[in-house]
Amino acid sequence: MQTAYIFDRNGYRVASPALQTDFDAPTILFTGESMIVGHCLPWRDTIPAQTSAMLGMQSANIAVSGFANDQSYLRLITEVRRFRRPVAVVMLFAPAIFDRNLDDDRPHVAPGLVWCPAVKHWRIRTLAERVIPYRSAEAIERGVAMTRDVLSAMVRLARARGAVPLIVVPQFEPEEPG
Repeated sequence: MQTAYIFDRNGYRVASPALQTDFDAPTILFTGESMIVGHCLPWRDTIPAQTSAMLGMQSANIAVSGFANDQSYLRLITEVRRFRRPVAVVMLFAPAIFDRNLDDDRPHVAPGLVWCPAVKHWRIRTLAERVIPYRSAEAIERGVAMTRDVLSAMVRLARARGAVPLIVVPQFEPEEPG
């Protein structure tokens, strides 16, 4: 079965081509990656669509598949300005894909919200890292600091726009006692 992905002229996933996002309406903004986009799901089964239906309020799905938290935050900075009545900003933090926050082979944000250009790596290194995933303690600490800074900035941005910030942390497996 194929999934139809429909995006409006702003690049937000919507239910049908006829729908366009109303920037004057009270809106819940959703940012993140494929879990928020609704990878392999019909629109009606996505988190933004179900939230919109339950609350009777417009949702704006500004998520982009494959994004790390810094990329989602940068998109939010750009897009939230367009909405005159943001009610909430929902951002995904998925520990299972935290590794994306450590990638530096793309333009990225470092701790302190410092903008950094992509770092060129030898292709063989990139391939080796996919086969044998290893991150140094220093790289992990840097990623934790960047993630903390980005999530804190998202909270501040939402509040500055009068919206309630919500960070969603999905849990797919039973929690371990530790």
